[in-house]
Amino acid sequence: MKVLSVFNQKGGVGKTTTTINLGAAFALMMSHEAGTDEEPGRVLIIDLDQQTHSEITLSGGFFGQRRPTGLGPYDNIAGLLMMDTALPVTDIIRTSEIPHGARRNMDFIPSSKDKMPNVDTVLKNDPIDGLFRLRGILETVEPFYQYVVIDNPPGLSYLSINSLVGSTHVVIPCQLEAPSIEGLTSALKTIQSVQRQHNPRLQFLGILPTMCDFRQQEQNEFLASLRGQYNSHILTPISRRADVSYANSEGLDIFSFKPARRSDQLMSANPATQEFAHVAEEIRQRMG
Repeated sequence: MKVLSVFNQKGGVGKTTTTINLGAAFALMMSHEAGTDEEPGRVLIIDLDQQTHSEITLSGGFFGQRRPTGLGPYDNIAGLLMMDTALPVTDIIRTSEIPHGARRNMDFIPSSKDKMPNVDTVLKNDPIDGLFRLRGILETVEPFYQYVVIDNPPGLSYLSINSLVGSTHVVIPCQLEAPSIEGLTSALKTIQSVQRQHNPRLQFLGILPTMCDFRQQEQNEFLASLRGQYNSHILTPISRRADVSYANSEGLDIFSFKPARRSDQLMSANPATQEFAHVAEEIRQRMG
């Protein structure tokens, strides 16, 4: 099982959009690769951000009808991390209706806006395994998933460290703007610290430029500078496109919002689907 942490201590860099669309791309790819008589590999999305935007998208969207889960107030990722639910994680996991065109092979763990703000304090107060709670949860679902993608909160917290400790791979989304690029150093130092102290198997896959607008010369210069410094660690840039925002508002991934004409294809003529498909394939190859 490959566990990908979408990590950056800076907020507003596209972590949620990246998580949703990478997960959707993986689910579609495995749906297309599987034979008609075999089950495709599965993807699990975990939302550790207190805003719970990834989970909202997967459970019906911001303006759609939220699908009832039939679960109690602690039967979610917050309750699992605080050990306040009696249910095993396998009973809490729900299947997403997206991406359209896949074979219902993308799941998520419900979250809670009310309970998530309490999680970091609980983890911090457990000096023995407070940093390892998520790893324990992931170990129980390892037989069922090929990929797990984790949406991280902004800032440095016990939650975000849990994500890195429990992951096999990490990618850093980054805007081509001075504050975001300055934050890269902090993110890389955190990853290196976790690799040394808690998770030597964690592999840094690369930096993903997000929300790019190459009509601005400054952004071209920032990208050239990053490529000069980090070389092959720079992934295919994702442009700032209205269709991606519209898809988020509708509670959809970009591949469901702008589907391909053929059911066995991932990309449509829409440039946003092409960019996310390319970067998803890049990341899959780098994960091996």
